[in-house]
Amino acid sequence: MKTDFPNYVNFYATFISPTKTELKELFEKNGWKIRKESWEDFEFTNEWSELNLIRDENNPILKGTILNPEINYKTLFELLCNLGAKFQSELYDENSLLLRQDAYP
Repeated sequence: MKTDFPNYVNFYATFISPTKTELKELFEKNGWKIRKESWEDFEFTNEWSELNLIRDENNPILKGTILNPEINYKTLFELLCNLGAKFQSELYDENSLLLRQDAYP
């Protein structure tokens, strides 16, 4: 793990669709390293994010930290939109202030 990630969570997304398995496959195909975090949950990492996919198969939540959020939030949002996901995402600052909230579709 990288040590330059902030020690707070700045990204959250809740999903109506796709399933947790489909999200895992999407991130894997797009270069994230995937590891099991628990019996049902996963950790996704790449050079600019450390994300956790939690909850049940049909109501997943993706949360974690993204570096350079002014750039990478949009990248992550577009990736999920291109999948056809139905979701809401939120970006926060270090003081838990909501900076951005989006939903698709």
